[in-house]
Amino acid sequence: MIYSHFQSEVAHRYKLALQAAPSSPPEPSSPGTPDKDTLVALRARVEREVMDDMRKTFLGDRLLALTSSTAPTSAAITVFLKQCFQVPVVDAYGATENGSVLRGNKIDHKNVSAFKLVDVPDLGYLTSDKPFPRGELLLKCDTLIPGYYKNPKATVALFDEDGFMRTGDIMEQRGPDEFHYVDRRNNILKLSQGEFVSITRLETLFTTHCSTIRQIYLYGHSLRSYLLAVVVPRAALSGDQHQAAELRRSIRLDLLQVARQQQLRPYEIPRDFLLDPEPFSKENGLLTESNKPSRPRLLARYGARLDRLYAQLDAQQEAQFNQLLNRAAPSIPSVSNGSRCVVCYCCSVVVSVCFFTLHMWSDEYMQPIATCRVQSHVQRRCDAGVASSAGCI
Repeated sequence: MIYSHFQSEVAHRYKLALQAAPSSPPEPSSPGTPDKDTLVALRARVEREVMDDMRKTFLGDRLLALTSSTAPTSAAITVFLKQCFQVPVVDAYGATENGSVLRGNKIDHKNVSAFKLVDVPDLGYLTSDKPFPRGELLLKCDTLIPGYYKNPKATVALFDEDGFMRTGDIMEQRGPDEFHYVDRRNNILKLSQGEFVSITRLETLFTTHCSTIRQIYLYGHSLRSYLLAVVVPRAALSGDQHQAAELRRSIRLDLLQVARQQQLRPYEIPRDFLLDPEPFSKENGLLTESNKPSRPRLLARYGARLDRLYAQLDAQQEAQFNQLLNRAAPSIPSVSNGSRCVVCYCCSVVVSVCFFTLHMWSDEYMQPIATCRVQSHVQRRCDAGVASSAGCI
């Protein structure tokens, strides 16, 4: 909420400052447009002004320290809070089951009596990792619960054979008592091409860095090679179809920009999404009491619609692929004739680039369109001698 207010206020004041600022001498390439250095300096000035105002009014002028908990705070948000309010910012980590565990990434020995990291090989986290060991954090605490009420199955799953509680959190140990959060062992999705996706991490990235997105719920399963999403936009939705189309386009561009900045893989970017003007909240049951996404209820509410969207995208993809195949078939050269090649993203099969390049990057998401479902169509061409090896992109 604090960072969102800052972004909105900066955007508003920056727009006003641009309108009021005298433009630089015209250049042939950009007549009447301020130069890049002027724009950067102007935005920096606006950001400083907004921070100065927020420091005095947003949380009062007697602030001594800030504590963040419930979910990991990104490095960018932590830096912003320190710059804006000029007080220490402490990230606290713990849970209902075990109480306080970390304060400022340091073990709270007042409560934690023992701890250890264990390997999670299926996600690629090992205590032998370099430069720092990584794995799931297990604990023994003075305030540790004995188990879950009338739920023996969950109680057994909570502890290991030595009585350590499984936190479900992947940590990186950077010192004897220093741990940094990396990922959740749960909410990890394996896509059809074998890639693991950290749903929680991606949702945090998109809600933190996408100025058009208020909340997002990512959806996928092991039968699909890409993700879908439900987006609650910051802008109000109306019945105007043109406005809705423009909003969708802005959100798509925002997702792509953040993906490039954060160096995400293509399969980590939602291919398409549903828009919902109603925020996720405790009142409608889509957030838990700790303000975390209630995934079972989100699935119950949106799952059927998202599966229908998958089916629609499959049908569109099949039609586009068949259309391209029919149009380009006479001119498809053999891969062995020296033409450039690309590697199939899903199954590592070499494909002729002259046939696929235009098609595979033709939508706004910069995502592969053809998938393994259509490999057989290309393979028939391959068997006929059109290409020496073919597959999906």
